[in-house]
Amino acid sequence: MSQVKECTFEVDGLVIAGQQYGDATGTPVLAMHGWLDNCASFEPLAKHLAGIHLLAIDMPGHGLSSHRPADRPINIWDDLPLLLMLVEQLGWDKFSIIGHSRGAGIGSLFSACFSEKVEKLVLLDGGPPVSTTAEESVHQLAKASKAWARRAAKHPPIYSTYEQALEARKRAVGSITEEAAILLLKRGLVKSDAGYSWRTDPLLTVPSMLMLTPEQSQQFSAQIEVPVCMVVSKGGRLAQSERLESIAGLIPNVETHILEGGHHLHMEEQAPAVADIINRFLQD
Repeated sequence: MSQVKECTFEVDGLVIAGQQYGDATGTPVLAMHGWLDNCASFEPLAKHLAGIHLLAIDMPGHGLSSHRPADRPINIWDDLPLLLMLVEQLGWDKFSIIGHSRGAGIGSLFSACFSEKVEKLVLLDGGPPVSTTAEESVHQLAKASKAWARRAAKHPPIYSTYEQALEARKRAVGSITEEAAILLLKRGLVKSDAGYSWRTDPLLTVPSMLMLTPEQSQQFSAQIEVPVCMVVSKGGRLAQSERLESIAGLIPNVETHILEGGHHLHMEEQAPAVADIINRFLQD
């Protein structure tokens, strides 16, 4: 697709930054990245996509987008009203979604709630949000409340050199290649007199106060009425758990592809193969 174009939107009092690819008259597709990543994670994939207008956004608290207010906990479903307002601002009555990891969870929730707005849904190494049993909810709320009470003492690490920050990102959850890490650092790293630190909102690392129960998660999966394409990495957690079979069995209209690679397979050497699958799926 054509060269990337930077963009920003003001939505519900927040600045949402992003990157646009392709012809503005093409099929609209919204891309949402994973936890602690940013929209640059879609750059390698976008090079191989065709016939669409791709808008990849920095989710709140990530990349160049605004942080959420510091006086309230963050929940994954908080982004649904914001997305509704964003697509209304864009004039998108109908669009498709590509979501990676956490972005796949948000895309799944949105598609279940607003199927009349979603044409197709692509899930990259992710699915509906991870759930916890009703019995475990007490422990979850207690753990998160303790972490929230200590949030003032939570400070992001500071690295004296860019190379140290790069190495740290390569080894983080969902370890990635150096080339992929460099892409994420363009929007995810900020330099100050003290050194290099992450732009990411540190409150994103505080556990969720509550999570969906398995029954709720199953209902969201079952009520995704749009066609779904799951692209899963052999080296990721999803392919190595019973959860993948459960998700695929609940979504009414789903196709599943399992490829070699790690959690960020859409950023690395499998990007062309992932794009081939997405191109065919969106154009069918």
